Amino acid sequence: MIRTVIGSVAQMSIIPLQDVLGLDASARTNTPGTIIGNWKWKLASQDILKEPGEKLKELTTLYGR
Repeated sequence: MIRTVIGSVAQMSIIPLQDVLGLDASARTNTPGTIIGNWKWKLASQDILKEPGEKLKELTTLYGR
């Protein structure tokens, strides 16, 4: 999905950080249809990995973003 978004002809591409890091559903920012418990996810230092950043760098370079 990330490759498709970055490779699109759109002027801008927005990819949730949770997707870049490959996190599971426990890292959701919000749950549609609910009003409680949303917008509480925070990036933890242990979630930051070098590999996803390198892959994102490759894709942005490849598609000139």
